[in-house]
Amino acid sequence: MKVFLRYFLEIPFPIKEIDRVITELPGEWLDLAARDANLRGLLMLGALPTDEPDLSAGDLCVSISAPEVEGTLLRRALQWLTIRGDAHQPVLQGDLELAELGPSRTQLALSAQYRPSAHVAQSSDRMMAQRVGESTLKAFVDRLADYVQTIAGEPSAVPAGPANWSAAVKRVGFGLSPGWLAAP
Repeated sequence: MKVFLRYFLEIPFPIKEIDRVITELPGEWLDLAARDANLRGLLMLGALPTDEPDLSAGDLCVSISAPEVEGTLLRRALQWLTIRGDAHQPVLQGDLELAELGPSRTQLALSAQYRPSAHVAQSSDRMMAQRVGESTLKAFVDRLADYVQTIAGEPSAVPAGPANWSAAVKRVGFGLSPGWLAAP
């Protein structure tokens, strides 16, 4: 079962600055943020499957395309794949969008088809799958926005670039922290 979802928020930075940060994102960060978002969606609803292996950073791979520009909209194809042996199954396929809302305000959105874990997909409750997906998208987009704001919002404290990603990672973090589990 797949569900179509969209989640967005507004960030107080110009579209070019946000795109620069996204372009320079470390691939490992994307993989871990997607894995954490996927697990968070399941945990929030008490739907964590016990019969499926945990998704570790090596099991979930995120690909993001080069940007396509359409007027004031910048769009990148985004895909999360679970990789087990020779099998590659899409968990999420969609578009990460940056839409200019003015000279220093941008909408960050993710519109995607999401395939919940087999545990949720076997449930006859489509609304449960929808809620898990919504929580997953929200967690990922919120995490991405936090990262962008950490890099772009404090240029004197953490200049952007690969040499300073470790400082940003410490601020934004990896893994399921207690704050993530307690988030509304």
